[in-house]
Amino acid sequence: MDNDTKDTPPIDWKEIAKSNKGVRTNNEQTCGNVIAEDGDSIIISDGLIQIHEFLVPKSKVHYYDGSEVHLNVPYDILSAVFEINKIKLK
Repeated sequence: MDNDTKDTPPIDWKEIAKSNKGVRTNNEQTCGNVIAEDGDSIIISDGLIQIHEFLVPKSKVHYYDGSEVHLNVPYDILSAVFEINKIKLK
């Protein structure tokens, strides 16, 4: 597979956030949905009872396949480095 991405159209982050597109890590673990764009980063929210929010640089996005955003980091790094908020609902 050719890794040349210069012919790939730019990602419409506003539309992805509006549609709450799913996100997967590079070890194929689901990790939530894109809920917003924040400059050079995206905000991902995961969970219903215990909510985790991640602020992930767009540089950590490997590709978008039209239905999911695929990151180039594993879940353990995502939660250790990029988690910005954890809320437990009662």
